[in-house]
Amino acid sequence: MSSSTLFQMSADTGGSKADAAYATMYRELNRCFLQVSRVYAEEVNTFGFMLCVSGNIRDFGSDGIERLKRRKKQKSIDVDIVIPQHRWADATPRERAEHLAQQVREGVELMLKRLAHDKVAVDTALLRSDLERALEAFVGLY
Repeated sequence: MSSSTLFQMSADTGGSKADAAYATMYRELNRCFLQVSRVYAEEVNTFGFMLCVSGNIRDFGSDGIERLKRRKKQKSIDVDIVIPQHRWADATPRERAEHLAQQVREGVELMLKRLAHDKVAVDTALLRSDLERALEAFVGLY
């Protein structure tokens, strides 16, 4: 039997203001993810998100979900979530949290499509329900 599935976000920011806008936020999201960790698929132990926030030093050059990767040996699947500076610079913390939550939802849907294509059995209803509970808790912090 597989161990519990981990939802995990890491971040790369393009400057100190981008870091200040998202550093605490992605850590809080990871804490919310820990509340819903259980087995959703025997072949996947990690759903990963690399948060790339453009800033004044580095611009990641796009907006949204990209670079879907599945690593069978590591039993992981992940996506990059790219947020351009214009999306966060004038946004409130609540708006940034809502946008990030929506990007996570979209990323998970792409992951689920890939897993379905690869014929991986996933308890999608349970995963979506647990993920939504974690994201609601996260947005509720802001």
